[in-house]
Amino acid sequence: MNYIIKIIFLLSICTSVVAEEAIFHKNLKIKKDDTTVNVKGGFKIIREQFYKNFKKENNLDYNFLEVTKKNPRHGDTALKLTVGTGCIGSKADCKRSNFESKKRVEVSGRKNGKKDDNVWMSMSLLIPKDFKWGGRLTIQQWHNDIEVYEPMFETDIKNFVGLTMKNGTRKGYFVLDKPNKNCSAGSGDGSTGANFCIKSYQEFKLLNWDELLSFKGKWIDIIHNINFNSDPEKGYFKIWINGDLKVDHKGQTIWKTHGDVEKYFGKNRWDFKFGIYTTSKMAFKLYFDEIWIKRSCKGLKLKRLGYKCKNLLDQEGGVKPYLIKDISGNPKLAGSL
Repeated sequence: MNYIIKIIFLLSICTSVVAEEAIFHKNLKIKKDDTTVNVKGGFKIIREQFYKNFKKENNLDYNFLEVTKKNPRHGDTALKLTVGTGCIGSKADCKRSNFESKKRVEVSGRKNGKKDDNVWMSMSLLIPKDFKWGGRLTIQQWHNDIEVYEPMFETDIKNFVGLTMKNGTRKGYFVLDKPNKNCSAGSGDGSTGANFCIKSYQEFKLLNWDELLSFKGKWIDIIHNINFNSDPEKGYFKIWINGDLKVDHKGQTIWKTHGDVEKYFGKNRWDFKFGIYTTSKMAFKLYFDEIWIKRSCKGLKLKRLGYKCKNLLDQEGGVKPYLIKDISGNPKLAGSL
């Protein structure tokens, strides 16, 4: 009897290890012929060593990321992401400048972006029926490889508002002489503040609150077309939800390069991330599938999702931002960006 129990115990450990390793596996353990992700260079988990240590030290009874065959949007598999109630992130995440801990399970593309670049992205999201609402969840970002820069765009699930997209590049940056704790710090150390403060941001409603609630347990297809350019006359971004054009906006879409910032912090180019990122103390679970990034609509092969590029491109209109917030100036400015 003891021998049988020992065998069962060993098998459970092996099964657990296999599931846990998916998040640390090259390209998230997705097979080459699977359609779940299709991005040049694949994806990787952010701060891999931290998550390995965090699981070990806290003896977690759940996996951050699993490859699941349950109800995929298309193909054989989808991705299930989970965060618990504690602060899951680096020490900087847990001690941000605004004193709100920010937990995250975040996956990034392998730096295949360019500064002036036209990209197309598809991503399908499923909010489970037993989802508990609370706060604001960032589920996707077009970030910047320069770690002290803020994201250019982020897709959010915003409590009592809906599915939204926030754009921060509309007026560029204030550049400060020294870090200010009232400014975020991009992907850097949020406990010290930042030298770059967004001048203004705008938010668009992709689905209002009632519409979002109606999609619990159903897949939501998100398509982006962004022309990344620091010239407001050349940059633009378009967003479709389930095949319907929601945003068609022109303006600056990437940050200007300031001084020798690239010498110390990375290249001024887009960087794609998705996952769960929030200040809420609640636990969350979301599903993602069909995450593709290409440089043409044709490259996305949208027929697999039931869409045609011509039908998307023929649409006109789109919603106006429901929120525009201008940030007041600071007397200690060294310049602007």
